[in-house]
Amino acid sequence: GWMHGTLSKNTIKLSEKISKAVPVAEKIRYATTGTEATMYAVRLARTATRRKIIAKIDGGWHGYTTDLLKTVNWPFQKSESRGIADEKHIISLPYNNLENSIRILKSISNDLAAVIIEPVLGGGGCIPATKEYLTGIEEFCHKNNSLFILDEIVTGFRFRFGCLYDTMKLDPDIVTLGKIVGGGFPIGVVCGKDEFMNYANTSLFSKSNRAYIGGGTCAANPLSMIAGESTLRMIKNKGNILYERLNMLGSKTRKMLDKKFAGDVITTGAGSLFLTHFLKGKITEIKNSTDAAKCNTKKLHDYHFHMIANDKIFFLPGKLGAFSDVHTKSDITAIMKSTDNFLTKFKK
Repeated sequence: GWMHGTLSKNTIKLSEKISKAVPVAEKIRYATTGTEATMYAVRLARTATRRKIIAKIDGGWHGYTTDLLKTVNWPFQKSESRGIADEKHIISLPYNNLENSIRILKSISNDLAAVIIEPVLGGGGCIPATKEYLTGIEEFCHKNNSLFILDEIVTGFRFRFGCLYDTMKLDPDIVTLGKIVGGGFPIGVVCGKDEFMNYANTSLFSKSNRAYIGGGTCAANPLSMIAGESTLRMIKNKGNILYERLNMLGSKTRKMLDKKFAGDVITTGAGSLFLTHFLKGKITEIKNSTDAAKCNTKKLHDYHFHMIANDKIFFLPGKLGAFSDVHTKSDITAIMKSTDNFLTKFKK
């Protein structure tokens, strides 16, 4: 059957592959969505520190969990939704602005449970964090006995076989994964250091001291486990050649788009990810989601709808593009031709 309701050999196989590729994954707990994974990460942090405040990034997207549903969409000062009762315990930081971020963190340091960050801001504009920014936030967290959580649901296994944090010599306490590690099937993963993940062990901690997380009807179901393990095995077998090719496609596309739009856009991204920002007003660089939101987002939507309607090139309108193993240089050519047509039809 496709539902066991308990541990299976497929879960063990996938877990072994993840733990070998992600050093911080000393223990792993599965869910069915990334939203659940980040929700569990927050609960673990609050349990371990006995503090309440979680800091996230302006424009940071971690799913629809009430614990993190704040400052996702511009304008950031407005609430994201009705029905959210505890926004005072979510504090937001300006991405890639270490000085102001540290100033905010110092103001709430006594009750700061954790900071959660995407190494590449996904929904907020496909913007990579600088190494200096992530290192600075991590140093503050560890000195303050707060947890440093990296949300690598998008970036995990996207640029290399493993996580992005390893390339910057970071030391996160908890990492969340999803998407690629499920091989296209529903999955969410929260993993991390023993000292924090152990709070989920109901045999070690009493009801009042534990972090009650995990489980669920479809959590760690055999289909997701088999698909995830098979996908990681295939990626591993292809070796660095796969990532080199995908990263090359992304790099060439970013350069091509910047050249085609001749100074009217900045194309952000990293590796196989990219997003074109149409400059407007005084915006001359894209360092964070505020910069991205102040660009001409209507024109970006027009551009994406043009490619969808006329050339069958699909983007979630306004969101990043991502190359996969089935793409080739011919796809760059297709985007280039569609861009030429867009420039002809929709002149400034």
